[in-house]
Amino acid sequence: MMGSIYLSEVCCDKLGVLYETPYQEDVTPIIVDPIHLLTMRQWDEDHLSVFRTFLFLKRSIHLIPEWRENKYHNGWFKITNPPNTRFFVTTDINVEVLLKQRNLLVKMMDGKRDEEVRLLTGVVALLEHMLEDAYKDDKRVH
Repeated sequence: MMGSIYLSEVCCDKLGVLYETPYQEDVTPIIVDPIHLLTMRQWDEDHLSVFRTFLFLKRSIHLIPEWRENKYHNGWFKITNPPNTRFFVTTDINVEVLLKQRNLLVKMMDGKRDEEVRLLTGVVALLEHMLEDAYKDDKRVH
C-alpha cells in the first residue's frame, strides 16, 4: 500500500487544503472520505487500490502534508492511518454481479438529493473501476 498520495492543486482546492504548505511545527491531519476523493478525478491503479481498501474497511483517510528532505512537498500527503493489509485476500470478481450493482445504483440516483448523488457517484465510480479490472481478468468477457 502507498504510504502517501499526491493531490493536484484542483483536488486540494476541492478539499479546502493548501497545495503549497509552508513549514509548520504542528500539522493537523486532514480527514477525508475515500468516496469524496474518488469523485474528484480519474486516478491511477495505485491510488484506486488505497481508496478501495479504506472503503472496504469503512474508514476515512487521514492525511498530513509530507515532510521529506527538510521540506514539505507540494501536493504530497502522508497517510497517517494506514490499514493493516496483511490479512487481505483477493477473490475472483463476478462481472455479472458488479454490473447489476452498478446499474441498481445508477437507477437509485434518480430523484436523490445532491449529497446522496455525490456519494452514490463515488460508489458507481468504484464499481466501474472494479469492472474494468474484472473485464481484463475475465477472458470470457469481450
